[in-house]
Amino acid sequence: MKAKSHLIILLPLYFLLFLTIFWLINKSYIYEDKYYLNLQKMPILVYSQSITKINSLNDNLSSEPSVSNIEIRTNDTLKSNLIEKYKLQNDDLMKKSTLPHLMIISLKSKEKDSYFSLIQRIRTDYSDFLLDYNAQGIEELFNSLENFKLMRKTFLLIISALSFLIVIFAQLFFEKSNMDYWNIYTRAGGDRAKRSKSFLKKFSILYIFGVILSFLTILFLHDKMALKGNLLLYITKKPIYMAALTLPFVINIFSFMMTKRMK
Repeated sequence: MKAKSHLIILLPLYFLLFLTIFWLINKSYIYEDKYYLNLQKMPILVYSQSITKINSLNDNLSSEPSVSNIEIRTNDTLKSNLIEKYKLQNDDLMKKSTLPHLMIISLKSKEKDSYFSLIQRIRTDYSDFLLDYNAQGIEELFNSLENFKLMRKTFLLIISALSFLIVIFAQLFFEKSNMDYWNIYTRAGGDRAKRSKSFLKKFSILYIFGVILSFLTILFLHDKMALKGNLLLYITKKPIYMAALTLPFVINIFSFMMTKRMK
């Protein structure tokens, strides 16, 4: 099989393998985001009789990176909602009662420790506040998230290893099939240097194609995920993306070393 046929088959193979890897990575992070959305559904409820202290806590948390949203409901608002909901317009006890003010803190933290450290900060700085939160739900959510990350890492390592082997053995197979052609060519008086040039040219094309494919694919996913900020900075913060991006380099260098021995 000549080098041209070799490339016609290997280039689509590169495309399918790397597109599959990036697609799986993208889907895994989309699925991971669902865990953080569930976290936002388990807010910290803070009750206090002092609206001044509630506002003070609000100011302190305004720049907290783990906080996604803060909502304050005054006691008058809470009382009005209860009266309207349960038809208590004529209930004198409800009208005379004093309810606490309520702050609802929704979080977007990706670390369990930051969630509980925030709770501890509020307890320390505002000891008279009453806190209500789902500690068990948070523990279960982050435990499930850690298990998912471990499964994703294992699965992607297996997929990457399989892709690695498929491309290498495909190149070995085609190069071995190509040997008969070159043996006949050289025995007929053909230039031996031509095979080396053809070999290097073929691998240069595959090498460049793999790199370009990786960059184009990650740019496509970057656009689909509507990520903001510097793309290269984002890639370096995601080890799995970085590993997938460098996979063409590793595969081609290893394949080059293996198939060069068959010349």
